[in-house]
Amino acid sequence: MTDWVILRCAGQSTLRLAESLTEDGYEAWSPRVARHWREGESRTRKTEIVPGTPCYVFARSDRLVDLLALARSPSLGYMKWDPERRRHVSRGHPRFSVMPDSDGYASVTDRELRYLKTAERKDRPKELVRPFLTGEEVKVIDGPYQGLSGTVIRAYGVHVQIEFPRSTLSHKLPMWMLQHAEELEKAA
Repeated sequence: MTDWVILRCAGQSTLRLAESLTEDGYEAWSPRVARHWREGESRTRKTEIVPGTPCYVFARSDRLVDLLALARSPSLGYMKWDPERRRHVSRGHPRFSVMPDSDGYASVTDRELRYLKTAERKDRPKELVRPFLTGEEVKVIDGPYQGLSGTVIRAYGVHVQIEFPRSTLSHKLPMWMLQHAEELEKAA
């Protein structure tokens, strides 16, 4: 089980902070959700990715000392020459602080973040969801079959029919409960 420290920042900087910390080698995460609305007389459907927890980013606590030093540094941003754009661009991290607690710094476990991660998977826009193909290996990452691996028999709509090894039955599960086996190998 891993602990995550809670970082606070301005609401509009939430996703930018998570991305910039990840680019610098920190393991940081903030849930992303899709906001949908209709616009204009034609009622064109628009979608925007927004932070699920505005102002809060979660970072692995094993790098707490580095995060504290970074949060306290006088300048988190810098300018860098971008040869493609042929101009200086702003790099670095948005301002943030590590959330204090009565015992030091506030932290949460993977188990406590599970509900946020589930909400993020459920709300993923369709264009960002990679489809499951027949014969592909998948792992169940939530629900009653969590931790089991199986093979996709059939995918339809938002559900996938899976067959588990050493089982004669197949099970119909929603796609948000599943993850591609190769994605899990890359993360390990």
